Amino acid sequence: QANIDTIGGTFRIDHDFGFANLTSITAYDDVKAQIADETLGTIGLQFVPFQDSKHKSFQQEIRLVSDDANAFRWIVGGYYFREDLEQGINVRQDQNPLNSNPGPGFGVQVVAFNQLNQIDEDISVFAQADYDVSDRLTISGGLRYTNNVKTAESIFGVVPAPINDRAGVGPNANLGVVPGVPLTQFIGTDFVQQQLAAFQAAQGGVIRRNLPPPFLAAIFSNEATVFGAVPDGPELRQEINRLSGDLTLKYELSDDTNIFARYARGFKSGAFDTRALAALQGTGANLPVGPETLNAYEIGLKSAPSRDLQFNVSTFYYDQQDLQVFSVVQPEGPRFVNLPASEVFGVEADVIWKPLDNTTIMLAGGYLDTKITDSGGLPGFDNGHVLENAAKFSFGASASQNIFLGDNRLNLDASFRYIGAQQDNLTFAEDILSRKPVQT
Repeated sequence: QANIDTIGGTFRIDHDFGFANLTSITAYDDVKAQIADETLGTIGLQFVPFQDSKHKSFQQEIRLVSDDANAFRWIVGGYYFREDLEQGINVRQDQNPLNSNPGPGFGVQVVAFNQLNQIDEDISVFAQADYDVSDRLTISGGLRYTNNVKTAESIFGVVPAPINDRAGVGPNANLGVVPGVPLTQFIGTDFVQQQLAAFQAAQGGVIRRNLPPPFLAAIFSNEATVFGAVPDGPELRQEINRLSGDLTLKYELSDDTNIFARYARGFKSGAFDTRALAALQGTGANLPVGPETLNAYEIGLKSAPSRDLQFNVSTFYYDQQDLQVFSVVQPEGPRFVNLPASEVFGVEADVIWKPLDNTTIMLAGGYLDTKITDSGGLPGFDNGHVLENAAKFSFGASASQNIFLGDNRLNLDASFRYIGAQQDNLTFAEDILSRKPVQT
């Protein structure tokens, strides 16, 4: 299921000063989401993740844009963003997938959880300028300075969710009968809080914390129904200051053809670990993933020699630093990590041709060469290995024909797509097991 409620709005003000136009855009969004997914597709309960979240965000942008009729055109502005997030990630898991009799204890069906309260604030200022050096040569450039701060309180833990009513046993399980939880029940934040409160009351007001890793041994040994929360620890905080921007040279070879060269630098902010299953490993909880940085270089040609024909081609190179990659073989358990360095080289081309007024033919193709250039010694990564889901060759073609029948129009379309084989891993040893075949 996916139940998502969204309410929000924007308020815009424009004012023309003559030499420039001032624009102010204010936006607010309030989103509530409850999402459940049965990921394994089997006949029994094994692994069901739930997301129970509330997002409230406020955005304000102010920009001043010059008259675009001048040879020198510019934009300056500022931006503010804040998001308050309350998110529960809960995973109901069956530690007894063969459905054998689990005995009198109820520790087989459990919910591993993470509860995250996060504030994300972003302040940035930016400027962009275009200058026509001549009738054919234009230089464009922009800079953006960003300060991004994320602070959060994050709790990991495990609570029971038995299918049938069972009484707790063992030295740490003096809880009486725990009611069964229907398989159709949505496991949200309220459920986790209720289970923790019941446990706290049964233990005389004390939640057992800092269970020794691996967490599973403390929960399931001797049928003991021990559950609780990982210590909260200090407040999580991640602050980054980044300067990003781009520089583009565009030269018109003729009225219908131009060539360009572009450099751009951008980044993606970091995040905190919200995998509920980190509670089952007992390690890795709250480990952050840092920001990633991309330096992109591109040269290309755009041409429209006639109104019936367009042709574009470009080649690009990406230098990626600290790429955020999900890995299942880290010592702390499956989590996002930063891959120190990788690169992508590619070529893309497309043609749009209209041989007749009501006929359109489109062809597009691409080539990618990707590899890890520095694994940093992290397990699960090999230097020189291709990146995940990066097909070396891709191709697409389509043809469209409009047929007019009086005041009505009949549209006929035919299309073809080819995507080359891809790897769903980052080590050579696993290539034969994780190869995605060609798709057509």
